[in-house]
Amino acid sequence: MTPSIEPFELFPRPTRPASELRNLPLPSRLGRTPASTAALLDILKDNNDKWHIFFNNLKYHNHTPATVLALWSMGANADILRASYYKSYMTFFTSELQTKGIPRLLEEYVFSKANNFPSDGSLPPQMLNRTLDAIMHPMINIGHGLEFNVPGMIVDGMAQAAIHQASATCLIPADWWEAEDPVKTQTASFSAIDLPNPSVLASTTTKAKGVHAFTVLARVLKDPEMGNFVKPRGAKLWDAIMASHGAKLKAYADQWDAEGDIEKKIEELIWLWTLIYGVCGHEPNRKYYAELFLAHSVTSALFLAPWVAHVSDHSARLFLRGYFAVTLAWYIGRGRPPLNIKRFFSDPSTLSPIVPGPHPTPSLGALGGNATPSSTITPNPWLAILQTTLSSPDEHVPKLQRALKHYAELFEHVEKGYFSAEETELEGAEWIDGTLFLRTAVLSANRFGWLREGQSLREHAGGDKGYMAKFVFDAAGFFKAPGSQARVERSA
Repeated sequence: MTPSIEPFELFPRPTRPASELRNLPLPSRLGRTPASTAALLDILKDNNDKWHIFFNNLKYHNHTPATVLALWSMGANADILRASYYKSYMTFFTSELQTKGIPRLLEEYVFSKANNFPSDGSLPPQMLNRTLDAIMHPMINIGHGLEFNVPGMIVDGMAQAAIHQASATCLIPADWWEAEDPVKTQTASFSAIDLPNPSVLASTTTKAKGVHAFTVLARVLKDPEMGNFVKPRGAKLWDAIMASHGAKLKAYADQWDAEGDIEKKIEELIWLWTLIYGVCGHEPNRKYYAELFLAHSVTSALFLAPWVAHVSDHSARLFLRGYFAVTLAWYIGRGRPPLNIKRFFSDPSTLSPIVPGPHPTPSLGALGGNATPSSTITPNPWLAILQTTLSSPDEHVPKLQRALKHYAELFEHVEKGYFSAEETELEGAEWIDGTLFLRTAVLSANRFGWLREGQSLREHAGGDKGYMAKFVFDAAGFFKAPGSQARVERSA
């Protein structure tokens, strides 16, 4: 009979050892707190789940556990411990980037089977999941590095991803990597990497053939269950979204057809998220509602192209599918606001900003001198928007307006009728045209305040103290009052 083995914790709360030398006592542990001890245990467990004693086949040693234990024993607080953990990943990914280059780094550490759901049954790192965590911030940081060719931003984003949570497993599941034979990508040096099998990806989208992102949005809008999200008191927002709507969200996200021209797929996502952010916040006779979480989907979409340009076709489609599912979940988590597309595109006031402050008096000889004052003083609305954007103290503002300006450069030529309600199932789709990006930028600029032109930051910011004194977005979401079809009072 095999003797039973008592279970034990690999990473219990540190205590003094049972045996110590009398004349050579161990170092003291002054300054430790419950918070620092909790952070220490989180780091040790997370590190054990994800990494071997050697980070890679070059025998790059993983010093993280020893480092955080040393810091904890000397009284380091929780913030210092977490910063140390992040720094260890920065060191590791710097070495890997220097050795492997950008494409192989992304393929191996974001998209490979081994770093998502390994075949050996070990705990899954789920790095694609982590890269899209926290409103896509790791993905955004890496995207900046790819766009501007700044390796430090790539390393920073990878380190962020490594210490973020894998919080969207139901949206980015293991079966995306189920393949007996790894795919050989166009880069021969990736031979040691298990990439997702194209047959697996194709099988999950067969029923979705030809389904546009607008079509998925239309179906979500018609489903009563997708509009009933309420964040439980005391719960984390994302965890609550996954618990209540995760399974159904995946079913909707899987309907989107990610096959075909990959550039067209990126275009779909750019139109989708600008439409949602832009139109949802627009109501007659009310201050525009610039929803922060939805704005992240607009700004993050800017980096889809540089990401896709650096990875294999199969990994790119995996990335787009994961991104679509996660951003769709954030839309549900903000209350699934309705879209009155016709009303939005019928509002002439959104085509040209009324810039406050003293203005010059155009000469009668000036071109457009007999036109409306706003079109004469501000003949190019983008110039006024970009000027005031440069003066905004809220770091989210330039990222949003830069993205909208770029999208306008790409798609402002698109005329009404390019999209249709019949083809996409989205009510009002035939009204959509290339003015979407300018209209959204004008409305956003009005909401943020024309600070360069003299408007008061206090009238537009979210509070009087600290960070909120410069925060000009809205973050309360779109939710209906109980028993009412009207939205609750929004933050403004």
